[in-house]
Amino acid sequence: MIESINSCEISDIERRAIEAMEKLFTSNEHGVSFRDGGYVINLSHCELRKLPNCMKNLKNLILINLSYNKFRKFPKILTKMPWLRKIIMNGNEINTIPKKIGKIKNLKSLVIRNSHISIIPVEIKNLKELEILDLSLNDIRVIPHVIDYLKNLIELDLSHNAIEFLPDNLKNLHHLEILDFSWNKIRSFSNVPSTGKLKDFSCTNNGLKNFESFEIDLEHLNNFEIHGNPIKSFCGIPKHLLKHILADLNVNRHSYYNLNLSKIGRKLIMDLLGDDCFSPQSLVSGLIKDPNDITEEIKKISNNQVQFERIHNFYKKNIDEILHDLINKKKNLSEEMERLVHEGGLTHRQLLENHLPKNHPIFEMYNEEYSIRCESGLKILI
Repeated sequence: MIESINSCEISDIERRAIEAMEKLFTSNEHGVSFRDGGYVINLSHCELRKLPNCMKNLKNLILINLSYNKFRKFPKILTKMPWLRKIIMNGNEINTIPKKIGKIKNLKSLVIRNSHISIIPVEIKNLKELEILDLSLNDIRVIPHVIDYLKNLIELDLSHNAIEFLPDNLKNLHHLEILDFSWNKIRSFSNVPSTGKLKDFSCTNNGLKNFESFEIDLEHLNNFEIHGNPIKSFCGIPKHLLKHILADLNVNRHSYYNLNLSKIGRKLIMDLLGDDCFSPQSLVSGLIKDPNDITEEIKKISNNQVQFERIHNFYKKNIDEILHDLINKKKNLSEEMERLVHEGGLTHRQLLENHLPKNHPIFEMYNEEYSIRCESGLKILI
């Protein structure tokens, strides 16, 4: 990998640090590259528990991917690297973000999905350059009151946590374009930024019952998702907002048909939806006249909440998370394996072949799904 960055001027101490990094690589997917004026290191799926001290010598390191390793703590050495711009640490066992996170002054993107983080430290306010904060699929209950210090924040994803309330100063984040609070316990969204810059907003599967406290100007939104809430009344909703809501409730019923789903997942969805999906045009045009008429349709959707939950539980993990569970936890996850076979790519398959025994059940599933039997009886794996 050194050869690939030889065109850049690097010091001897940096070269030795890169060579030390290369010893941690376990496949061709890993590596050190040079782009946008700095080093990019991919150390995902390396079964790492800690990082070597020599990493602090990489003064031009701008991005590091440490996803799906065995970290139980956020690596302290990263807090000593203020030049870092992006950190990705999905799928580890981290339960806290250190207070010293605020020392990474140039950080623009912090992504720690699918861990056990319960608290966002107030020191995060020192990340003045932060543009992307993704802490979805964690155990967070409270958004710190200092959230509005992140003036440059463009994307905030706190979906799949246990948040009940939004702080008042959240509406001071005037540069937000993407906001996701799906799958929490929020009952009111009165503090969501109402600026025209918000383009993508999701608050699905929370506790929203009405729109009395909903003050968002949705006129400029490209995507709005609100399904999965126990909504009882749409009284007093502006027409442009009602159109967004109805379109979301309906599109989410239809969009499942077009996905490359596994057989089990497709059956779950078809059992819920049936073949009598209603027409988007007739629904919107009919209900705009009298918003109260939507109550019966909402009741039908609410009655199917359990089935929505089953579908959600089946699809809430992405393919990388399933791969990680299968390789590291050594579980025979039959339904998850089916998803991996249907939705995974060649890289996922290669990683499985490198880490699992040849007689593992998933390879038989691959053989059944991706093989062609010739007239001669010969079976060809594609």
